[in-house]
Formats: sequence, structure tokens, C-alpha cells
Amino acid sequence: MMERIALIIEDTVPVNAVVIAEGAKGDEWLEANSDAVEVTGLDPMPGVGNGWTFDGDWVAPVPPEPTPEELAVIEARQSAIAKLEALGLTVDEVQVAFGLVAE
Repeated sequence: MMERIALIIEDTVPVNAVVIAEGAKGDEWLEANSDAVEVTGLDPMPGVGNGWTFDGDWVAPVPPEPTPEELAVIEARQSAIAKLEALGLTVDEVQVAFGLVAE
């Protein structure tokens, strides 16, 4: 099991780190200490989350680069929209005509 760590925060500044006990006791400790933010859990704190670092301010993790497959999907969608617009159609009109739902 991965070691769980919490930062103790004072006025948005980490002042200490604590190893969190495993199981319910560790979760109870986190709930009882509102100045503690888990940095190893799935969702340490809304707005902070995994991968964030602190260098005087909270810094978001760099999002991963899109994969070639994701880029191909984006390019295909943009191409389809451009072709529809060249025909004088909007995406909304095509969705209504064919019963499509955009993601």
C-alpha cells in the first residue's frame, strides 16, 4: 500500500507534513483536522488534487500532451465542421436532422 501523506496548511502555506495512518483512523484524523490536506489520496482537496506542487503558490500539474489518436479525432471533427459550414449548415442543424447528440 502506498504511504499516505498530508500537508498541514496555515493560510495556504504548508508548514508540516504528516504520514497518515492506514484505514478508518487515518480518515477520521483527516476529517478532524481541517488544516490537513492529503496529497497522496485520489482527491486530496477540491482545487488542489493529485500532482499539484507548492512553491509559494499552488501550481497545477502540466496536462499531458494529446496522443496521436486524440489529435486525429480532433482534426477529423474540425474537418467535418468546416465541410458542414462550407455547405451552409451548422452543427446544430445536422444534429437535429440526424438525431445526434454532441459530446
